[in-house]
Amino acid sequence: MFISSLIGLCFLHVVIAQIPIIGPCPSFDCCKSPLNETIVNESNGIWYLYGGDLFFFDKNTRCQFANFSMLPDNYIYINVSHYDTLLEENRNYIIFGNYSLANGNVDTVISDLKFPLHYEIIQWTSEYIIVVSCSECGFFSKQDAGLYVYIITKSQSPLFTVTDKIFAKLEECKIPTDSIVQHSQTNCGTIILGNGC
Repeated sequence: MFISSLIGLCFLHVVIAQIPIIGPCPSFDCCKSPLNETIVNESNGIWYLYGGDLFFFDKNTRCQFANFSMLPDNYIYINVSHYDTLLEENRNYIIFGNYSLANGNVDTVISDLKFPLHYEIIQWTSEYIIVVSCSECGFFSKQDAGLYVYIITKSQSPLFTVTDKIFAKLEECKIPTDSIVQHSQTNCGTIILGNGC
């Protein structure tokens, strides 16, 4: 009984530690690139998850991509699809929120999980987007906050010239790259973009 309770407690700690709780975040204001309104507004269409410090619900996925819809008044609607390797099926969820061109932040809610996610946009170009999210209970610690990095690219297989720019920006912002995992975008076949239902 004690062993099973201990295992359950450890599992709960792992799960809670990876749920993004809005908390103190290192300031990236000195290295964040200003957002270009034209580029952001023209970001409709398919983007691919290149990699990052993935949340626990992303770790058993591959072929993840998202259909961005940039809406009036700085709202964003993202339809995410991926293949779940545990369930062996295509999965889909919706992220909806708003972004600030002035301070480079995005506040969203994932439709299925109903908890808020706050991101800082490090850089948003026509080729890639780098965002970070912070948690007080993360494994990747920086100033007492868990730091999660997401790298999204317009190309499913970005060129080295693009990834070099990405990692140069991460280095400039002193964002650790040792825990970044490249997301699998190989042998994807046909992943159907769902309707969020």
